[in-house]
Amino acid sequence: FTEVSKHILDLAKRENKPLSVVMIDIDNFKNINDTYGHQVGDYVLQQTAKVIQNTVRKMDFVARYGGEEFVLVMPFTKKEDACKRMEALRKRISSSRFCEEKNLHVTVSIGVAEYKESMTINDFINEADKKLYKAKNEGRNRVVC
Repeated sequence: FTEVSKHILDLAKRENKPLSVVMIDIDNFKNINDTYGHQVGDYVLQQTAKVIQNTVRKMDFVARYGGEEFVLVMPFTKKEDACKRMEALRKRISSSRFCEEKNLHVTVSIGVAEYKESMTINDFINEADKKLYKAKNEGRNRVVC
C-alpha cells in the first residue's frame, strides 16, 4: 500500500490532478466477532472487501489498512466526487446481508480527504482518519467529508 499510494500521490502532484483518500471502518466489528465468532468476522471482512472492490473504479486502489479498516486512494477525484461515491458505497453495504442464516447487516463509517499541496501520504491518511472518527462520533453509518 505504501509504495503504490506514494506513487499515486507523486503522479497527482506532477500532473496537478485532484486526489482523494478514503478511510472505511466496519462499525461495531468487535461486537460481530464477539457475538458470531471469528469465522463470521472474517467472512464479513471478505464480503465488505468484495463490495468495495465491486463498487469502486478500476483505477482506484483499495487495501486493508488494519483490523476492520480499509483505505481507498482515488486518483483524479475531487473530494465532492469521492463523497458522492462513498455515500453510494455506504448505502450498498448497509443494504447488503452478509450472513443469510444470521440475517447480519453491516454498516461502515467513512472519512474522505482531498490532497492539499505539501501533504505527505501520512498527512493525507491522518486527515481521512480524523474524518472517519468524526463519522464514528456522530453515530456511525455515515460519510464525513
